[in-house]
Amino acid sequence: MRQPGRAARRWEQVPVRSGVDPQTSVEGKEQPVVAGTKAANGMSIQRAAQFLFTLSALGEIAIGIVALLFPQIVALLLATSLDGTGQLIARMLGSAVLALGVTWWLARRDPFPQLMSRYAAGFLVYNVGIGLLFLVRALVAAAPALPLVVAIVHVLAGLGFLAAVVTARGFKAAA
Repeated sequence: MRQPGRAARRWEQVPVRSGVDPQTSVEGKEQPVVAGTKAANGMSIQRAAQFLFTLSALGEIAIGIVALLFPQIVALLLATSLDGTGQLIARMLGSAVLALGVTWWLARRDPFPQLMSRYAAGFLVYNVGIGLLFLVRALVAAAPALPLVVAIVHVLAGLGFLAAVVTARGFKAAA
């Protein structure tokens, strides 16, 4: 048994409270996983992907609400000005981003295999697509700092999630 405050060694049992391990566990029961093994690494990848999903949901909800209430924030993000039609489109964008964030928030606790099969493609397309669009905007904007930051955050979120998906499939195939 592990002493409090001491890190687990590779051969010690570490209980996992994630709910369902698709290969070995039974829903609702804690299953011991040996630290440093494929199962433990797979669980940490799942947690990282779900954390990224949750963090993205919170960010998109916040941006969606702000864009709905203050469409001028979209002008700031794009480093441009908005006319009357632009403000309407900015509010529509805010509504869509808010809906996306709420969907991700509701899905954040789904078991990892369902999260991957239902939402991974949309998450990747959205984050990489938005990241590339903001990158192009940053290249032509007079004030490129904010669009560049948004581009980097979205591309990194997409690539991080892609790495988790690829790694999780590798663990699944190796099992």
